[in-house]
Amino acid sequence: MCGLLGVISYKKISPDKWLSACSAQYYRGPDDSGEWEGRIEQWNIALHRVRFIPVLNYLDYDRNAAKKELESGYGWRDYGRKHGESTFTRFFQEYYLPVKFGIDKRRAHFSCQVLAGHKSREDALEEMTKPLWAPGELEPAIDFACRKLGFSASEWNTIMKAAPLPHSHYPTDWAFQKNSHPMYQYFRRMATGRNRS
Repeated sequence: MCGLLGVISYKKISPDKWLSACSAQYYRGPDDSGEWEGRIEQWNIALHRVRFIPVLNYLDYDRNAAKKELESGYGWRDYGRKHGESTFTRFFQEYYLPVKFGIDKRRAHFSCQVLAGHKSREDALEEMTKPLWAPGELEPAIDFACRKLGFSASEWNTIMKAAPLPHSHYPTDWAFQKNSHPMYQYFRRMATGRNRS
């Protein structure tokens, strides 16, 4: 696994309040934002000293070898791209993030593969020049996402043309955003077990 993913892609946020605020302002379906899920996780760390161990960070993961094993052993088929099996996830990562926020997640994914020695830098740079969507693919994906999210085409165009808002525009657990904040440091030590003797 690669720690670059978070550094390159996103500013770290604590999602509970932020997600609830975004959901209340924009989402039209039932509230399933899971606000309490994050709270329970924080309390488990603080009160029960539950320790988080990033197990996947210790594995020597080779994406190509994993794909071959899945294909031969389980009949899995490659969708040709990361998250290509999900129309909405592909739409979010390959249209919404790059167009609205300028975040092309291929950059982080390829950087991790280059650092792990599974891809050459030249190959990664060449793949970055390839378009994310083939002609005729994007329009049906936008229609699908608008139907799922309950937006009309004009509402969606307004959202995409509006200037992007920073995470700080919405309420959040600001203490957990800053690595230097004492509350963040406390929970980090508890989650990783670094304050144990």
